[in-house]
Amino acid sequence: MEGRACRVRDFAIGSIMKTQQRIRKTITPASYIGKGAVLFCVQDSPGLIAESHHHLYHEFDYIMEGRGEYAVGGKIFQVKAGDMVYLGRAIQHRRSSDISDPLVMCNLDVEDYMLPATVMEKMRWPLWKFWDFSKIGDPAFTAAIKILVKLMPGNGRERNLNGRQWGKVASGLTSILNNEWMMIGERSTGLQKLATRIRMSPENHISLDKEAERLGLSRYWLSRRFCSVFGVTMIEYRDLARIDKAAKALLSECESIEKIGLSLGYSSKSHFINTFRRFAGCTPGAFRKLHGE
Repeated sequence: MEGRACRVRDFAIGSIMKTQQRIRKTITPASYIGKGAVLFCVQDSPGLIAESHHHLYHEFDYIMEGRGEYAVGGKIFQVKAGDMVYLGRAIQHRRSSDISDPLVMCNLDVEDYMLPATVMEKMRWPLWKFWDFSKIGDPAFTAAIKILVKLMPGNGRERNLNGRQWGKVASGLTSILNNEWMMIGERSTGLQKLATRIRMSPENHISLDKEAERLGLSRYWLSRRFCSVFGVTMIEYRDLARIDKAAKALLSECESIEKIGLSLGYSSKSHFINTFRRFAGCTPGAFRKLHGE
């Protein structure tokens, strides 16, 4: 009898997970242009999976309750109440909630023009970032999150933010993203300069051996150090920077996909398409069709 009960239980759990897999497409964000800054309360159902997707706005997720998992830029990390996740523009990501302790979070979607920073500052922002909120020593950012939690609407509703309150929130969000770059400089000016060169000219070829020699490190230690600071390998960081630049080119230029790929340093059209699909979740052509005018 016990064995039969276990099989029934396993079948029930399997059925639930298959159902969650089937409904996951219903929560993938629709095209989001022209709304500025929008605040949501997101309450996941048990075991829910938000399938891999990307968007053209900045996303800030403050985890209020529950446990779950994010997959961003080829990396997987666990989240819990009190964690903060930032997701940059055009970066593919996936979220899943624990089946017994689903996520409840304060979700803010912000279009680029709503964040007061120079082009150079935004160029230096992390492409994505995960923080333990309790360890963030940025009072402006802490105040911004407290305002967002206070203003957060009920589940299933949204609130457009503007005016004086939005000014304080925007200042706090910009502060943490700018400070992240300053903290990298405090940890290693060499890595900061390397990241600057990659972000400014991602189309240029980079060599782990040559960069290690430049910094006076072994190839092994540079690889480990870079990954510990940025959360991705040096090549992945370069490819993410290329995809960020490609996304802008696909929407603002009439150049062919092949020409954009070659200008970004890819050896062939297929190489560009495959890399773009890996990080943005779709082909360059599909991206242009989805988000273009």
